[in-house]
Amino acid sequence: MAGNGSPFEAATVHRLTSDKMMAYRRELEEAYRSGWLLSTANLANLLGLSRQTVASYGQHFEAAGFTFRRVGKRKGGQLAWQVGKPYQAETLPLD
Repeated sequence: MAGNGSPFEAATVHRLTSDKMMAYRRELEEAYRSGWLLSTANLANLLGLSRQTVASYGQHFEAAGFTFRRVGKRKGGQLAWQVGKPYQAETLPLD
């Protein structure tokens, strides 16, 4: 029966949520590697936030393992966001 809160339903919801999370991370990774500039609307959609929330973060913020920096405006007047990654020191193997 649908809507009874069964373990099957919970697992399905979790899988769908996980699949959606992986999809937006793949899209952010592609934007990062390709050097694409995302509009506020695109970025808000990917992060599951409102455009107003994204715009209120200021010039730079981090979320979902990526950094986002305002880099001007796109055609149509929306802010343009550059996708980056936080600096992580390279780990060298111990011999």
